[in-house]
Parts: sequence; C-alpha cells; structure tokens
Amino acid sequence: MRWRNLRDQATSQLGIYLPVLVMALIALGSWWLLRNAPSYDMAAPPKVVRHEPDYFMRDFEVQQYSAAGQLNNQLQGREMLHYPDTDSFTIDQPVFVDRDEQGRRMDAHAKRGTSNQDGSVIELFDDAHVRRVAPDASEPPLSFAGNHLRVFADDKRVESDQSVVLTRGQQVFKGGTLRYDHTSGQAQLGEPVTAMLPGQRQP
Repeated sequence: MRWRNLRDQATSQLGIYLPVLVMALIALGSWWLLRNAPSYDMAAPPKVVRHEPDYFMRDFEVQQYSAAGQLNNQLQGREMLHYPDTDSFTIDQPVFVDRDEQGRRMDAHAKRGTSNQDGSVIELFDDAHVRRVAPDASEPPLSFAGNHLRVFADDKRVESDQSVVLTRGQQVFKGGTLRYDHTSGQAQLGEPVTAMLPGQRQP
C-alpha cells in the first residue's frame, strides 16, 4: 500500500513537471541548432554603377524662359544622351543661343558637347565657336574659336584653358586661355598672346 502511494505521488509530480522539461529540452535544442548552423551574410551586394545612358533625345530643342516669359536661351542638337551615374548629358552637334535684356545674342556651336543636369554649364569640344551678335551695327562682331570652350549659361560667361583665337572685326588675337563676360563684352586672353592687326603682314 505504501509503495502504491509513493508511485502515485511520483506519477503526479512527473505529470506537473513533464511539460516544463519538454519545453526546456526544445529551447536547448533550438539554441544548439542556431549556434551550430552555418552563418550567411545577408547584406545585399554593392550595386555596380556603370556609365551607360538611360534615355536619349534626337533632333531636340530645350528652351529656358524668364519669369516674365521672355526667352533667355535655347539648346539644341542632333542627339542628347543622359547618364544617370553623373546626371549629365552628352550632345552631338550642340547649338546654344543666349539673349540678354539689350537684345545682344551669343551663338555657340561645336561638333560635340556636354551639359550638366540643369544646363547651366555647357562644354563645347572640337571646332568650338562662340559669336557675339549685337542687335545693330553699333559694335563690330566678336567671335572665339578653339578646341574647347566652356559656357556658363546663367552667368553669361565663356572660359577656356586651351588656345583660343579671338576675332573682332578685322583684328585677330590668339591667346593661351580665355575669360569672356558677355554682359560687359569684355574678353581677357591669357599668355602667350599674339595679334594680327589690319595692314600687318603675317610673318
């Protein structure tokens, strides 16, 4: 009788603690599996950025207007490609035309060019030309020619760190660099500077 009572008590105690023991064994097994499972790097691989165009335009023309509705400048070309990695454009046969409040026009063209995202900086390459055109005959024509000319559309400036030929009327100057302000009409050539004046024989 006493043995039966002890057995019943043990069975009752086992029934109480058995679920706890089972849960503990399951938790221990899960911890062991996590500890010994092979680890994997879940980080996404770095994205490879390629210099490839994502869209293009052909025979395009882009115009910019002032707040008053006046046409400030326009950019056109045979083809324009956009590159998302630099947010820039390459242009085939670009033509840029700018007008100031006095009606003076700046015409620029080249065989190829580039532009930043908002068109404020336009680079002209290969047979690049910029010409200042007055609305009347009050000033002689002024033009620049070189292999590379940089046009700042918003500031109405033209710069180059390469050799440039400046022509003003019948006067021809050649400089190592160029700084030109279209608003004032002033141009500065860097050394070396040579000049060919009217009536002067070419050496």
